[in-house]
Amino acid sequence: MRLRSVCLALAALAALAALAPALHAQDLPVQLDIDTGSYLYGGGESLLEVYVSVGIHTLTFSPVPDGYRAELPVTVEVVPASSDAPGTSGADAVYTETLDLQFVLPDTSLLRDRREYVQQVRALVAPGAYDVIAKVAAAPGRSQLELRASDVIVPDYEAMDGAAVSSIQLASSISRADGADGAFVKSGLEIQPNPTTVFAMNDEGVGMRSVPYYAEVYGTDEAIDGESYTVLAYLSQSNRPNPLPDYQQRTERPVRPVDVVVGRFDITDLPSGTYFLRIAALNSANEPVAERGQKLYVVNPTVDPDEMFVAGADLETLIYEGMSIEEVDQEIEQVLVVADERFISASRDLESLESKRAFLIGYWRAQETDPNPNVNTARDTFFRRLSIVQDRYREPLTPGFRTERGRVFLKYGPPSEIDRNLVNTETIPYEIWTYESIPGEGRSMFVFADRLSTGNMELIHSDVTGEISRPNWEGDLYRIR
Repeated sequence: MRLRSVCLALAALAALAALAPALHAQDLPVQLDIDTGSYLYGGGESLLEVYVSVGIHTLTFSPVPDGYRAELPVTVEVVPASSDAPGTSGADAVYTETLDLQFVLPDTSLLRDRREYVQQVRALVAPGAYDVIAKVAAAPGRSQLELRASDVIVPDYEAMDGAAVSSIQLASSISRADGADGAFVKSGLEIQPNPTTVFAMNDEGVGMRSVPYYAEVYGTDEAIDGESYTVLAYLSQSNRPNPLPDYQQRTERPVRPVDVVVGRFDITDLPSGTYFLRIAALNSANEPVAERGQKLYVVNPTVDPDEMFVAGADLETLIYEGMSIEEVDQEIEQVLVVADERFISASRDLESLESKRAFLIGYWRAQETDPNPNVNTARDTFFRRLSIVQDRYREPLTPGFRTERGRVFLKYGPPSEIDRNLVNTETIPYEIWTYESIPGEGRSMFVFADRLSTGNMELIHSDVTGEISRPNWEGDLYRIR
């Protein structure tokens, strides 16, 4: 998960403003980026990597005998997302490390190159949801800075049934490592992270002309019958699932518990825009048994924009025109969990693929308030929440989006506070979610309880209009003796 906060941003990023708005924590006088990745470790723990990038040109340098010097201590904290909401506190950090970053330049002319310095820390954490926080202490002329990546999901790769794909790490470069040690050494490779996830070239085509990537595939020896499987890596445009024709890589590989996947895509002919790099593990029937995606941004002024962005088609049409009926049916099933009765009723008469595509196009247009035809923030928000509920709120025999907690999270977003009471001899397991403000409702609450001790949390009470309400809900929480 990437979070970016920039005051003196790279000039080239302005070209992306209409394509993909950056996620801003706050305006910082220092260019600071953080990104994360998670991988299998063992013993009930997963490996969480945190990548920190600093724009050296945004620092304040002072003269020293050997040139010019700047310092920037950055403290990285990993905190359980117990409240499920950015900006809340109360949970103790499971990992803390302070990076004492120091920079010495022979002369200030090097600052014109707008270089970025990247550092990386590794932490072993229990699987779960975390907030990753980067803090810069106050200094003369600078207040304390804080950048937070919320809802960083660290999966339990060790306990997963079937195959799984780790995070996809986008890099500036990947090469053979000279030794086994080093901050950026992993699986015998020297991997220089690119936390910005931006791959930019200038008007002469000079810059980051390729996208190197690293990922790990787990459990193919158990999930796939046979001695080999296929890794499909591809780039897709914006939120479209379809691979770009010239940006697909298929590799047959032996099944094994852990497989390292490394590659790169040449992007010199890609126009500026937002893309996804996706990796899928395919069985002998060419069916995906595991997959993962990672968003990236390309800045390339040497290539004219793709024709489909200048032909007048809006983003929703572009997304669905290439989707199969299986993909469309799945999205309709997910959308109907939060849709109002008007759309639920309209969905009952859908039969053809074209009518289903038109339904989804109309639905997301109705939710969107941004007039820019190249974005749909409502859909982006929905699928960002969906990825969280599918991992965090699935229950026995029920996918996350069909559970009560999943539905509430999809509809109303992350709560401001969660009061979890899962182990108590006097009460059944329950959770109380509090929202500081729901539009039209104000401060609101939802109470979920495992009434039958099956691991399924039912919504038993809420004060939100249209939701189930039980005036005596507190009495329902006590065990019957």
